Amino acid sequence: MDNVIPSSSSTMVRQLKRLGLLFDNENYTAIADQLLANVFPQIKTYGSAYSNWAILLLEEIHGINEIALTGEDALAFRKELDQHYIPNKIVLGGMEENLPLLENRIGKETKAYLCKNKTCSLPQDSITALINYI
Repeated sequence: MDNVIPSSSSTMVRQLKRLGLLFDNENYTAIADQLLANVFPQIKTYGSAYSNWAILLLEEIHGINEIALTGEDALAFRKELDQHYIPNKIVLGGMEENLPLLENRIGKETKAYLCKNKTCSLPQDSITALINYI
C-alpha cells in the first residue's frame, strides 16, 4: 500500500515498466504487468491507499508517450518540451543510437518523434508540432 510516501513496491514496478520500454525488454514489462494485475483488486477497494499503483494503471490504460529528440539541438528541444506539462512521458535524446527507441533516428538535423507501442510518428521539426500530436 502507498502512504504519504509511495510504497517501494509500487515505485519499483513503475520503474521496471519504464526500463522495459526504454530497453525494449518484454520480460520487464511482463513482470510489471503481472504485479499490477495482482494489486488491481485492492486498488478498486481502497483507491487512496494505492495512488502510485493507480498512476501505473493510468499509464497502462492511456499509454506512455515515448518522446525521442535527436540531432545537434536536441537539448534545446528538451528545454522547450519541458515548458509543457506532459505527465505520462519518457524523453530520450542525443546523438548516439544506444537505445532501441533511438535506432535509425540519429542525424545532424534536430527532430522529435512521438512513439507509443513500438510505433513512432513521422519526424517533427518543432516541439509545437510534436505537442499537436500528443
